[in-house]
Amino acid sequence: MVVLTVRDTVNRSYRWKREESDQHMQNLLEVSRPAVTPDAAADILRLLFEVRGTVTELPSERDRNFLINADQVQLVLKVSNSAEDPQVIDMEMAAMRHIERVDPTLQIPRMIANRDGDKVSWITAADGRRHLTRLITVIPGAHLQGTVITAELAEQIGRACARTGMALRGFFHPAAGRTHDWDIRNCANLAGHIEVVSDPNRSALASSALTRIAPTLATIDALPAQVQHADITLTNVLAMDGTLTGVIDFGDMHHTACACDLAVTLTSVLRGVADQDWTSVIALAAAFLRGYQRVRPLEMKEADALGDLVVARLVTTVLISSGRGTAFAENAE
Repeated sequence: MVVLTVRDTVNRSYRWKREESDQHMQNLLEVSRPAVTPDAAADILRLLFEVRGTVTELPSERDRNFLINADQVQLVLKVSNSAEDPQVIDMEMAAMRHIERVDPTLQIPRMIANRDGDKVSWITAADGRRHLTRLITVIPGAHLQGTVITAELAEQIGRACARTGMALRGFFHPAAGRTHDWDIRNCANLAGHIEVVSDPNRSALASSALTRIAPTLATIDALPAQVQHADITLTNVLAMDGTLTGVIDFGDMHHTACACDLAVTLTSVLRGVADQDWTSVIALAAAFLRGYQRVRPLEMKEADALGDLVVARLVTTVLISSGRGTAFAENAE
């Protein structure tokens, strides 16, 4: 495997020269994941970081992530999609350092330098595509997807969501202005994906939901906005023994409304109790919002929009997952 390094520009410049290629102009959600196996990941670790250990692949929609168990230390190797803009990776790293500085007790991963002292590297995969690669620390705990979310845990998640947003309040990066399909402000732009939703009932529901939330989406630009994590879901918050231990995965960061960031997390919490009675759903939402608003109180206009933004997140999830599952069999599940 050919391994190339590229200098870490964080804290020196927000400008990262783009590769002289059009690969980063492709739609990120339409490009297959990196052709990197666990064995190849082990080679990357050895060559770039002089680390040896057991390699286990982790789930990822568009990248390749590997859990590394080495000498009683756990790390994660992240191999980004070839269509990812290098400036976006630069933004992620800059944001993580910003959070470390302004809210050092908020637990997020830390970056590990390679053997040359750089925080990011280029690798060439088996199919010839080039990918930016990073090694980060692991936060103790397990993600909460598929677990029972209690009111106490929902309140902690709400607080973590607000704290992350507040920690990023003074952060800026040119790449944050990117157009991102997962930005629920752009939900209506995904209407063309309705035709690939195989379930006719779900397809009709998504179509009617888009019509219903259109007036709210038209007013989003008037709400408070900033650079956001934008993906604090149950797969990206970790907990141990009922206590939240940290927030991970800054790969979907972009500039959007604070209420959109909130809606993403609230939706993830509520999906786990969607089949229960409304009393349980409302109680869990109340606990989450209590935790959130103890850190960042909502403006009235944000509160008014929140219900429709939750619907927008649900529609976005259905449409993107349907399109992605149709295009790539590995995403079908």
